[in-house]
Amino acid sequence: MVQLSGIVKKVPTSLLGGFSKTIGYIFIFIFIVIPLLYAIILSVQDRNIKTGINYLSPKFLGPTQVLQEKSQQAIDNGGVYQRTEPIFRGMWCFIVDNWYVFSSIYIIYLWIWILSCTWARSPFSNTSNFFINFSMGIIFFLLIQVIFLMATASVEERWSQSIVPLKSFYTFARALPYFIQPIAEISDNVIIENITNFSPNLSVT
Repeated sequence: MVQLSGIVKKVPTSLLGGFSKTIGYIFIFIFIVIPLLYAIILSVQDRNIKTGINYLSPKFLGPTQVLQEKSQQAIDNGGVYQRTEPIFRGMWCFIVDNWYVFSSIYIIYLWIWILSCTWARSPFSNTSNFFINFSMGIIFFLLIQVIFLMATASVEERWSQSIVPLKSFYTFARALPYFIQPIAEISDNVIIENITNFSPNLSVT
């Protein structure tokens, strides 16, 4: 019997590295470059740079607030997916409707990764302490979120805004089934549709 580890070792690491880099570049383009270009367009159209800054600030500096609002909205609405035909149209609507959730998660990851790498290269740590560096990245990220949300909130809302960074992860965990269910339904529908097309006489229940 061929050992699985032997098969894995045969996979070129350069291919895996190239694939991960390609995915990373795609994410950066979608979630970073496109919003920046859109902010520039808004500023040019309005002839005011503040328009672009106002668009980017909550997206890049307050992603936990966006995640909290969209996750709570999914819970309140009892779902995030409008079932439409054909299937791929429904998939596209699902992606568009939850764009802010996906982008917020990626930006949160990017923040933590940057802060972790920064701490790892500081005099207080080194790159071998992965757990400590990652933990410090999370702590610094939460502090930045609290400062930003409290600074941009009214006096009456500052306390409620200060707990949003932690609350957003709890709310997202509660809303996670609403995000996973549509993906499972779409994949099931694609499989069933392919089976039906392959065997028209086969009934799938």
